[in-house]
Amino acid sequence: MSYELESQVGENAGRTRFLFVLFGTGIPSLAIAGFYLLLASIMTQLEYGMMSYYIASALTASNVVLIGLDRVIPSILPKTPSRELVRSASVVILSLGLLAALILSIIISPFAALIVIPEATFLLGQSILLGENAYSKYFWFRLSFRFLQIGLSITFYLFYGLTGLFVGYFIGLAGPIIITGRHVLSTTSSVKDSIETHSGFISRSYFFNLTAIASGYLDKVVVGVWYGFVILSSYALSYQLFWLLEILPTGLLLYLLPERSRGNEQRETRILGLLFAVLLAAAGYLLFPMVVTLILPSYSSITPLVQVLCLATIPSSIASMLIADLFAQERAGAAAVANLAGSSSHITLLLVLGVFGLVGLGLAVLTAKVLLVVSLLVTRLIISRHIVTE
Repeated sequence: MSYELESQVGENAGRTRFLFVLFGTGIPSLAIAGFYLLLASIMTQLEYGMMSYYIASALTASNVVLIGLDRVIPSILPKTPSRELVRSASVVILSLGLLAALILSIIISPFAALIVIPEATFLLGQSILLGENAYSKYFWFRLSFRFLQIGLSITFYLFYGLTGLFVGYFIGLAGPIIITGRHVLSTTSSVKDSIETHSGFISRSYFFNLTAIASGYLDKVVVGVWYGFVILSSYALSYQLFWLLEILPTGLLLYLLPERSRGNEQRETRILGLLFAVLLAAAGYLLFPMVVTLILPSYSSITPLVQVLCLATIPSSIASMLIADLFAQERAGAAAVANLAGSSSHITLLLVLGVFGLVGLGLAVLTAKVLLVVSLLVTRLIISRHIVTE
């Protein structure tokens, strides 16, 4: 086979893998957005805000429980396949998940506690599949369990209210818990030895996860506590529409992380990703106000906030590509330090700019995303100069 033909085959395979990741990320995210839009149309703003607060608290806890392993596994497995690492990660996450659920049930609500372990094991499961280069399995894993969770949550809510929603959520994601339990039983290796082998990378990845939590989930908790559940309902719904556009940045990060770890440059993917980010931002800016006015007229006041958030898709996509590069180089600590600037500014600006209303909350998010890109670029420059001097 000629070099040109081999190169073409490799490019086609790369595009196929990226599409599996993009659609595996995107289709469930679209369904989740529809799920929240439906709930917003049938719930009061107070109930929707309360639900958003509980779910944000649970997702914060589930990401704390992961201790960065959802980033470590896709970075390590492509270079060094290890069933021992998978088993050890499963043991740690199930153990910490039980503890976190107990704490959350006491300080927040048993509702929130119900979904800590399902979400943590769901994220662990998808990271293992990415690390194993099982992109088609990743696609079906996310599709099947997320659609099951959505269907059961809505069905149980219609019969049993908010309690039923969280019970349905738990049952829908029970599959990943079972799969994680099977990983625990797959080998008899020492958990301590497997974790200690990568302890440095894990600790730095954990630091990164903690900084990312602030802008991904903790912001809803802060808005709910600081401004109340009614304002949170508007912010959470707007952010959910923004997450529709975040399919691209998330897909880029999930795909580029294992690919860059294998040494694949993926220059074409980066260029196309940036172009699509601009197009998505423009489309969302123009279309989302019409969607909100048509489907949820009671939330028409959120349209300026939604438009500002749409613009944040561009810096968010750039940040995802820069973060993937740092993790591929196993520089999770550098990524975490850079991410700290974006996350801390996100929370601070929410408290400062939120006094100007919903648009102020949107500007806080947009400014924080831009600051994240700046901090990542500065970090990248410092690292490159350090390598040259060595």
